[in-house]
Amino acid sequence: LGSEVMANYLVQNPDLVRNKTVLEMGAGLGLAGIVSYQLDASKVVGDSSVLNDYLRFNATHNSKTSTDIPCPQLIWGNQGHEPDAEENPLVQFRKEYGTFDVMIACDCTYMPQSLEPFWQTIDALLKRNENTSDSHHQPTLLYVMEASTPFPLEDVFTLAKAKGFDWTKKIVSMVPPTDSDTPADQEANKLRDYEVFLFNRRS
Repeated sequence: LGSEVMANYLVQNPDLVRNKTVLEMGAGLGLAGIVSYQLDASKVVGDSSVLNDYLRFNATHNSKTSTDIPCPQLIWGNQGHEPDAEENPLVQFRKEYGTFDVMIACDCTYMPQSLEPFWQTIDALLKRNENTSDSHHQPTLLYVMEASTPFPLEDVFTLAKAKGFDWTKKIVSMVPPTDSDTPADQEANKLRDYEVFLFNRRS
């Protein structure tokens, strides 16, 4: 559900990704990254697991060429290395793909132990702030978490604050997707509000 919420938010706010470099973390099937590409992002990279052939298939069949949306594996976190150490996989990823204006995360922080590597990855790969007060031109993490987790969402915010990020909450109104036509599901398929969080480095 998180990727559908994010896709709707991007369609409603295309300037967030237009002419920007975008990395979708834990991309799954790649919906948010593909929507960013269709909204004229200048570069889109999808974070893939080694076995995620579905992401690569979707990226290839929804772009102009097979190389428009690369889908490398991104190993989250510093993996015990110093942030700028050559052995750090984030440093190696950054050398090959650069840093990003926008990073997108949909339903991909399931476990408490993923939060520290998640924010280390954001800190390493999200560009530094520009000299502007316009939030649409500041490097931004777009975050949705609709999947159930064993920890409260407040844990995400606590670590974000410690890492030097502030955030704002946006509301997306949409009908939740379903494949069912039963009366109960149709009744449940009313317009609902979902939350999208925009994180920016503290100025």
